[in-house]
Amino acid sequence: MKSATSIQNPRSNFFIKYKIEILSLILSIYTLPGGFFAYIDNNLGGSWERAINYSIKNKLVFGDDFIFTYGPLGYLSTRHTQYISNIFLFLADVFICTCFYHFFYKCLSRSKGWFFILLVAVFYFKGSEFSETLFLLFIVFTILNLKNNFSNHFELICCGISGIVGFFVKINYGVIAIVILFILLLFLLVKNRKSFLILFSTSLFVFFVIYTNVNINIIDYIKYGMPVIANYADAMTLEVKPFDKPYISAIILITVFGSTILYYFRQSWKQNKLDYTKIISVILLMLMLFLLYKNAFTRADEHTYGMFFMFPLFIVFVMLILDFRTSRIAKIICICSILVSDFNIPLPHGTEGNGFIYNATLAPTMSYFSTVFKKQDVVMDPKLKIPDDKLKIIGKSTIDLLPIDITVLLLNNLNYSPRPIVQSYSVYSPILDSLNANHFYKEDRPKFVMVSNWSMDNRYAIWDESITKAVLHLNYKYVDFVSINNDTALANNTGCSLLLKSKEGVKKYPKFEKLYEKTINLEDTVHFNFPDDTPIYMTADIEYNALGKIKNILYQPPILTVSLFLDSACTWTIYVRAIRPILKEPVLISKAICFNTDFKDFIDGNSKKDVTIKAFAFHAIGRGCKKKIKLTFYKFSNY
Repeated sequence: MKSATSIQNPRSNFFIKYKIEILSLILSIYTLPGGFFAYIDNNLGGSWERAINYSIKNKLVFGDDFIFTYGPLGYLSTRHTQYISNIFLFLADVFICTCFYHFFYKCLSRSKGWFFILLVAVFYFKGSEFSETLFLLFIVFTILNLKNNFSNHFELICCGISGIVGFFVKINYGVIAIVILFILLLFLLVKNRKSFLILFSTSLFVFFVIYTNVNINIIDYIKYGMPVIANYADAMTLEVKPFDKPYISAIILITVFGSTILYYFRQSWKQNKLDYTKIISVILLMLMLFLLYKNAFTRADEHTYGMFFMFPLFIVFVMLILDFRTSRIAKIICICSILVSDFNIPLPHGTEGNGFIYNATLAPTMSYFSTVFKKQDVVMDPKLKIPDDKLKIIGKSTIDLLPIDITVLLLNNLNYSPRPIVQSYSVYSPILDSLNANHFYKEDRPKFVMVSNWSMDNRYAIWDESITKAVLHLNYKYVDFVSINNDTALANNTGCSLLLKSKEGVKKYPKFEKLYEKTINLEDTVHFNFPDDTPIYMTADIEYNALGKIKNILYQPPILTVSLFLDSACTWTIYVRAIRPILKEPVLISKAICFNTDFKDFIDGNSKKDVTIKAFAFHAIGRGCKKKIKLTFYKFSNY
């Protein structure tokens, strides 16, 4: 007869036998988002998110017809599935979960006491974007391959897939991943032919499958996508003060990370175990950290808190990858990183659903699987309804909209014909502006254009897409004002737009006749007295000094502003942001275009009616700009 103590519960035996597998599965399942679809707003974010899917539906070529930081798989990050099969998003989630499961299993099978730290870190991680997640996995699998001498075929396959897919999701992470992948392939070609064939064939197969099923010009995707990334900090910076709570917290976390790396090198050096694989692993982890920091605090838009979503799991990964599995100090560092991140994440709004508590339940997982095979509802917001009489004017004709509210066109089922860079706030350089200008210059340009004279972040609207708006003046005519949400105030910048119609048989491009050059100092007030009958444009060559370049990389670029002093008929001054890369092309300087009614006069050729600017002055918040500024003035000769 068996004793009572020898009788074991079969379920208990099962759990003991498959404990690591079960715990790893729990962790990987919790990495799934809180719902299969993401909420799409009806403002700036929702507009470009919808535009990506609309471009895919209409087979526009990414890099030529559609240029943005996101590529033809950008919907994997936005989780907007209109016009997209749910299966693609589901397969991407399966891949992510599989990768996490493999890493969690590998760590938990070698380490004790890390499950709950990983679990809490994953709860916060739900707020991270797919592009960041994919790049993190690419870095992790690159390091794992280095550590196992490229002997694990599964890890080679995951590395190749994450690198190639990431390239088609978002250009900034994607280009870096492709470069690293290329270096790995060169190394393996010399050192390990079998591993080279596995990584190369996987990468080539995934690239071929995606490339043949999307519309993309690879060269132009990189060529025109990179200026958007490169000039983002200049154009979109919202000031981050060095003593703000999030920034101080980020510096503390980075210091902790740096101290861990230094300790790791010190121990390796003492033990004579320093080798190239460890050095490269640390460099890759530092690269990931720098990109998290860069996206959060030099861009300083809604991504400010993104670092704190990703950071707890990233630090846990660092500790496990660097073999601090048995260190109590490493666990304490991870817990402190979680607490610091929690202190900065604006819960409950910050994470999906209702925040940390919600993520710690089964509700988000149940919500995910309950919606995985459903269609995403696209509901018309009554506030965005264009009046029927205006819709009748437009009919089924092609139409574009400036500056950003693409959602208005799509929800009203208009025949949207997008310019290459679909939102004005993304046009940061002359080459990008010229691409949009050509869109309204060519013979098959949109028949109608809706334009609202407003901009973001206290920028000067008439300077955004300056050449494009000059092309609109030459090739379009004013038809009417269009109000949404019953907003009839013509001077209201956000609730009302001008409706422009293409001039039949007209195809003109703006000509600028150089008048003179002038060198001034920053903060100088420049006075002039140009004639009222011709718009005068200007370029300003503003450059950073060494300090400014360092700040641009490690903190934020100097924030530029401009004061526009109006004529004696007005007693006020316009004080707005000045975007350095935009000023490298001609911008209107002689007239103040503040409201929709001002822009109507500009379109109609009646800019003489607009308020005259008599003087201006550039200012810099903080040090970092060269004192001398070269100005060049131009006459809009065929206005």
